[in-house]
This record gives sequence, structure tokens and C-alpha cells, in this order.
Amino acid sequence: MCGRYSIVSDLFQLQTFFSIDELEPYPSTPVRPEWQGRWNGAPTQVFPVIVAEGHEGRARKVLRWMRWGLIPSWVKDDEAMSIGSRMINARFESVAEKPSFKRAVAHRRCLVPMNSFFEWHTDAQGEKFPYRIFSKEDPFLAVAGIWEEWKRHGKDEKLPERLTTFSLLTQDANPFVSQIHHRMPVLLDSKHQMNWLNPLVQNGTTAVSELEVFRYRTPELTADRVSRLVNSPKNDRPEIWKPAD
Repeated sequence: MCGRYSIVSDLFQLQTFFSIDELEPYPSTPVRPEWQGRWNGAPTQVFPVIVAEGHEGRARKVLRWMRWGLIPSWVKDDEAMSIGSRMINARFESVAEKPSFKRAVAHRRCLVPMNSFFEWHTDAQGEKFPYRIFSKEDPFLAVAGIWEEWKRHGKDEKLPERLTTFSLLTQDANPFVSQIHHRMPVLLDSKHQMNWLNPLVQNGTTAVSELEVFRYRTPELTADRVSRLVNSPKNDRPEIWKPAD
């Protein structure tokens, strides 16, 4: 499972690297009036996510803001927040069949940009050590994701009226990441990102079959063992990236 990742670059860098056509305004809050990045991003927080809108040949990349932790549209109000906090990952191997994910993978696929992700290695004594995993060459990784729109069904104003949420796709780890953890996000190279986003593909099984062809064509990765500060999402600052002694 991938339960932490970082995205600290400004929006201009994101737009340039991913050739994004349109940026949705950041959903300001009193606590975070503008985008500040996340050194130690955690579930239920809001992140930039890339979707494709339009038709083949004229599809446009749009950066939208979504909450990490997918909430299917049919989920009842009293279950929405708890389900969203758990459904942060979707397994590549079963995403097209799972009731919670199959409509999203058919119609609502996305790219989740990140600078790095974190995984924990368990040693022979059962002790866990966090690692930050990132590309050797590029400032960004692009993870295959799915997203959903959830609307409040009742009148409980303690709940948001609507939420746009997403999950990361995960797969068996490649040879490098498997030294740290047995699972990893599905990383897409620049040549195949639009294959995943293609709005003309409206069948989840087809989308996953096409993803199977290129999901291991990932950038060369490296990793740093980092401080256990990353264990708490309250620690969201540059020291998170500092290699451990």
C-alpha cells in the first residue's frame, strides 16, 4: 500500500512538465489559503490531479483538486468519510472488477503527479524503516489513478455538499522497489500517460488491459532511507526528505 507521498513543486512547474492546458483554481481554506505543497502528503488531504477532457486528438489536460481517498457516488452519508479515509489505493489486478472502483476505472481515470512516494521496509527483527523513493532523472513521477464525484444525499451540513476524490493504483513491486516493499504505485512514463487518460476508452477492462502493456516501463528509481518523522502526517516540512544517518 502507498500511504504517503510528496508533491512540493509549484503549479507552473507542474503545468510545464506535464503540458497541462488548464489549471483549476486552488480551493482555498483559512488554514491553507494557497497551494503550499506537501512534503509528507497523507490520505484525506487535497492534492493536484490531472484529468483529460474532450475527444481524441483534441483532449485537453486539466489540473483539478481532489481529496485523497475515493468515495463511490453511491456511498451513504454516514459512511462516506470513513470509507474515503480507507480507499486510498486500488489494486491494479482487481480494479476493473471491484464494485467500488469499476465505474471509475471505466470513465474517470487520472494521473497523480508526485515528486516521491514513501514505503516502509521491515527488517528481519520486525522493525520498520521508511524510505523516500523518487526518479533518478525527472522531478516528477506520474501515478495512474481513478477518481469519483460524491454528493451528499441528505441535509447534514456537517458533511460537505460534494467531494471529488481519488485513489492511486498499485501493483507488485518492480525489482528495485521489492527490496523495500512488495507493492508500489503504478508509474507511467511520459509516452503512455495519455493512453491511460484517453477519454474515448469507456471500458474498464480495456483500460486495464492496455495498462498491462506498459505499466512496468517506469523511470529508473532511487531511494533514501529517511527519518521516522514521516510516520506522522503532522510532520509536513522539508526535513522529511533528509536522508537518515
